[in-house]
Amino acid sequence: MNAQPPPRIGPPKLRRRQPPTGFDIFLVLSASAVILFGTAGLGAVLAPSLQGFFGDGGMTRQTLVVALLAVQCLGLLTAIQVVILRRRGLTWRDLGLRPAAPQWYRRTLWVTLLTFGLALVLSVLVQRLAGSPLDNPQEAVLAADGMSAGSFLALLVVAAGLGPLAEELLFRGLVYAWMRRHLVVLPSAALSALLFASVHAIPWLIPSFFAIGVVLALLYERSGSLWPPVLAHGTYNAINLMLLALTI
Repeated sequence: MNAQPPPRIGPPKLRRRQPPTGFDIFLVLSASAVILFGTAGLGAVLAPSLQGFFGDGGMTRQTLVVALLAVQCLGLLTAIQVVILRRRGLTWRDLGLRPAAPQWYRRTLWVTLLTFGLALVLSVLVQRLAGSPLDNPQEAVLAADGMSAGSFLALLVVAAGLGPLAEELLFRGLVYAWMRRHLVVLPSAALSALLFASVHAIPWLIPSFFAIGVVLALLYERSGSLWPPVLAHGTYNAINLMLLALTI
């Protein structure tokens, strides 16, 4: 009777690490689009039924929107994990989630405030050129049922925490980093910012989102970490959310 070979001892063979390709990023963007439109369609179908079932004191449209936003962000993170990290043998650190030098967190705060002011000026200029105030459909949806303390905190977690993390991994950690391997800094920052602004699908806010996207890319370029852009992005969203809560 032949003896069985001894079991293998030691760590498994590691897959060779490879940078993400343009096709990888296309797959992630496609998956993100499917998740976005799928959850939007699901929300449109479920909203009337849930509102009628729970009544005015229970499940509101805003609660459903927060839940769907969270699903979108988690879906995007899952797509990055499956398409990029597993297939290419990479880690989240390889995509930019590594510590920055301490001074970059201090610099990020004043850069964020200056950029928020620039984005506000651009939005006002666009409205002046249009000749009338322009509505933000995102604010209309979020403020449809008012904003309680609980809903504000839930929105803050998703819009100022989970959302910026997922978007920065996509637009700066993947798109900008891929472009940076083929182009110099400014064209890479501009092109990634244009994509970032366009996918938000609010035409009159494209100049503001573009300016913010360029600054976020430069923060990543100079700091070598995604955490400063995530912090800045989250701060932008938190300020907008607080302003929205004060006006309803």
